Amino acid sequence: PVEKVKEVSTPTTNVVSVDINQTGHLVLVMSDGTRVTTKNPIPKEVVNQNVSISNDLAALMATQEPTGFETRSTSKLEFDDETRVFTISAVNKEFSFWLHAKEVTRESESVQLPDVSGLYFIYFEPLNNELVYTDTVTSTLFLDNALVALVYWQHETQEHVYFADERHGIVMDGATHKHLHLSLGAQYRKGLRLYNFYVDQNGSSNSHAQFACDSGQIADEDLIIDIIDGDVQALSTVLNAPVYYRYGAEAANWYKTPQSAYPLILPTNSPYYFNATRPAYSHEVNGFWQLTETPNNQFVLVHIAATNDVENPIVSILGNTYNTKSAARAGANTEFAAMSGLPFAEFVRLGTV
Repeated sequence: PVEKVKEVSTPTTNVVSVDINQTGHLVLVMSDGTRVTTKNPIPKEVVNQNVSISNDLAALMATQEPTGFETRSTSKLEFDDETRVFTISAVNKEFSFWLHAKEVTRESESVQLPDVSGLYFIYFEPLNNELVYTDTVTSTLFLDNALVALVYWQHETQEHVYFADERHGIVMDGATHKHLHLSLGAQYRKGLRLYNFYVDQNGSSNSHAQFACDSGQIADEDLIIDIIDGDVQALSTVLNAPVYYRYGAEAANWYKTPQSAYPLILPTNSPYYFNATRPAYSHEVNGFWQLTETPNNQFVLVHIAATNDVENPIVSILGNTYNTKSAARAGANTEFAAMSGLPFAEFVRLGTV
């Protein structure tokens, strides 16, 4: 028979373990050290079946796991350039995530980023389960918190130039996440071939400066990122991608152009490049990064990468200029390797054009 009992307040302790003692009574050990024993013993016929009843949470509490999102399908991410406000909200009524082996439920949470250029990590912290941000990468960022998103904000143009989904799952522990992020980064899985090149042409047709990219897949630790033609970006026939470039006294001060069918910075593509007839190249002069018109009959490099950006998964990064083809080919690897402070936390280089 079931007896209706009065409502009680929300419990403040968790069950650490459940077991059957020598007298056949069910014993619950709570996280505050108290023990709860059932009034009546478990029937002998149940005990004699050698059934072990266990719900041991001690290991989870010791490792502070799981932490992360059981699923990404119940929440959505948004960033507003006008207010610099990032929001994670429920697709339908509410969403949940885990912090230190505890499930937390929310309808919507927001945080405003400062009006200072840089890359920001947005996450739920375990003390008050609040949504916060940081621009500093430390071990505790991955070990103690539930990452949600990454945003690179550009103060000068008042827009974000990178927006990534970081809602990792609850199977991967924080130590593994830290190791993979800091040592391996994003990994190539399949597809993403660059093709449809018109090689060694004279530039008399627009198609001579265009190419395409296959659909494909990369992995950001436990997150599989499918990059599909026509999803948020046109890839086939002609790749449409933004061009990232550095400008100013800081090597990590990044800007981007809108998506374009040409992986180049042409006059009017950037507020810092105009009064020219040929595409720009990126270089440093006396500690200041700038855009300069590519000299006639020279070659400018553009590096192509796949990222976890939710709006522009395939991007191009503007490089330097070279007098000959052989010099440009030699510079393709050394130039990209020397780039520091890229705005992407996760990326896979696909090639250099």
